[in-house]
Amino acid sequence: MNEGEEKHKRLLESGAIILTGGRDIHKNLILTIPTDKLPAIEEWSIQDLMSLFMCQAGISKYLQTSEDGTMVLPAGPWLVCVSDLRFASSSSIKQLVETLEAVEHHQRGTVGAVYFLKPRNKARSHSLKKMLGVKPSKKNPKVPLFKVALLKTFQELHTYVDVTQLTLDFYGTLQYNHLAWMQLYEVVIQCIKSGQRLLSKLPSVKDRVELLQEYDTEGHTSSQLQQLLADLTEKFQMILSESGLPLRLQETKQTLFSLDHPGVDDQLTSALPNLTEGLRCYLRGLYTQLDQYNTELEETWRVAENKLTVLMQVQKHRERAKEIEHKICHHYQPLLQEHPIVGRTLSQAELYRAHFTTTLHEPAKELLSQATEILEAVQRLKMSESLQNVSTALSRRRASVAPVELSTLDMSDITRCLTTSIQPFAGQLQQLQQIYVNVHIFHLLFEKALSWYKKVLKFLPESLLERCASNTGLQLSEIAAYIESPSAREILLFMPNDWMGAVRVFLSRHPPPRQEHIERLDESIPSVVDKRLRAQARSLALRQVE
Repeated sequence: MNEGEEKHKRLLESGAIILTGGRDIHKNLILTIPTDKLPAIEEWSIQDLMSLFMCQAGISKYLQTSEDGTMVLPAGPWLVCVSDLRFASSSSIKQLVETLEAVEHHQRGTVGAVYFLKPRNKARSHSLKKMLGVKPSKKNPKVPLFKVALLKTFQELHTYVDVTQLTLDFYGTLQYNHLAWMQLYEVVIQCIKSGQRLLSKLPSVKDRVELLQEYDTEGHTSSQLQQLLADLTEKFQMILSESGLPLRLQETKQTLFSLDHPGVDDQLTSALPNLTEGLRCYLRGLYTQLDQYNTELEETWRVAENKLTVLMQVQKHRERAKEIEHKICHHYQPLLQEHPIVGRTLSQAELYRAHFTTTLHEPAKELLSQATEILEAVQRLKMSESLQNVSTALSRRRASVAPVELSTLDMSDITRCLTTSIQPFAGQLQQLQQIYVNVHIFHLLFEKALSWYKKVLKFLPESLLERCASNTGLQLSEIAAYIESPSAREILLFMPNDWMGAVRVFLSRHPPPRQEHIERLDESIPSVVDKRLRAQARSLALRQVE
């Protein structure tokens, strides 16, 4: 605390001029000079007393509030001075009058009226009237600076000020405790003053926060935008912290709480009810203004944050789309040229299909799935409230918005990039997949049909010869030799009686290929299959039909 602040505190502690919260019949706030403090004012200079008066006048403004807590300055003067000068010394009277005149010369309209109990000493009373300009003076003509009511008795005073608005010095009922007032000053009034000082600085704080929207994003990658967002977030928190707004809000809230819920030993509300209630009302209005500013600052920052977040999301989608396009064009498209690799056997077909699936089809499907997710995310972002809010904010400040920001938000290039690269590639990939599946199925059907046909070729001669030998009593070797002899054409061998039963048993154990499989071998052979293998398959199918 410097020397000036120390002196000001001593002035306040002296209680030479006090603000009780009382009002006259015209609702003007009252400043009083306690009777026992009149001699003490001579210890201070006019300048000191004027500063004390102006301090109290400043505090009185906090009591000029509407129902919602906002300050309402009166149309005319808002202060009156009450003092009992019946036994005051000439020097004290002169000091008081000169102080009031100094206040009016410093700020006209501060003092609306004075209610003085005039000195009982006629000479002093006459001198007071001259000093106030009430009694005409030929040598020193003077115009009164404020209304003057010089009263003889307290009863006369009570016609101007109700007893409930006067302290005990003036036979009133208003309680006043100067220690409680000092506590009120140091806690509540200082809180109000700090809040007012901050309130005057907040427009420039808001300007600093709004400047956070003026960042350059041209050529920034998503990671750079993310770092920029982190840097700006830190700057915003620093601006808010340096302003002292969060701390002031918290302290104001705590002060309001202490006024609304006074402790057992708290003298504020009990000793100074009028003053405390007025200050509480003003402080609540001040808190509302600070809180509203805090909300506006956060909303201003949120606009900047949302814009940067949306730009970052769009840029991430754009970068990922380009990565996918590059991978398709430079990695997977060349791989497509290596396919299909057509196997000549079932094992080769299975091997080549598995190779295609693991090295190309599955990774490419995953990439296509990611591309689809990006397209869906872009569509959701286009419909999102965040993008609409950012677009609205940019349109309002279109003159100051860099064209790159508007172009960055245009996501048509992402959709075009993915669509033009995905659709043809996905079609080719599906065609290859179908070829490998068809070739695999062909070999599977061909192998099964061929295996069955070989079993039939083995079953027919062997089983038939065995049954013929059994019926004729000949040995198999004899029948075989007979069949190969030239005279075999002239001899007939009769069908064994149980031959059809043997065929049914064979077919139950070795079911023939299904009709649709035979038709596929005949009509739906993949064109990539070797020509000779296709001919064998058709021939095999014809034999199956026969």
